[in-house]
Amino acid sequence: AVVSTQSTGMAVNPDFACGKLGACPLSAAPQFAPVRDDEGCKACMDGLDLVDQILKSDQLMDLVNIAIDETCKAIGGDVETCEGIVGGILDPILKNLIALFDPASLCKQAGACPALLNTKWEGGIFCDACKDGVLELQNIAEDHETDAMLIELTD
Repeated sequence: AVVSTQSTGMAVNPDFACGKLGACPLSAAPQFAPVRDDEGCKACMDGLDLVDQILKSDQLMDLVNIAIDETCKAIGGDVETCEGIVGGILDPILKNLIALFDPASLCKQAGACPALLNTKWEGGIFCDACKDGVLELQNIAEDHETDAMLIELTD
């Protein structure tokens, strides 16, 4: 079955989706053109699966690391400091954040896939990953090597 771009575009209404996720004030559900539930869900899942593949690709992480490393060096950081920031600080944070991306959970929260059961976020994985991420940030913040790298970079 073919889903019209108008229906798909409305399924990705930022105000509605972000409201359902709790990031913005809750807004009224968009008025969908007649689309069967399974078609809207499939469109949502297909789109977010593509985003998931991009986010989890090695090439994207390589590009992010190169950009951060080059920026670090451009503002005066030495090679060792910049590599420490990328490998020891940013990589763990990015990997934890990317692990939270779950197309099924997002599509269910956005209302496109109400029939999905036990998505990643509902199973407690989101909560556990969030806590792990916060603990990782605490460890990085409390690490004296991190302080030394940041002081060296800003001097």
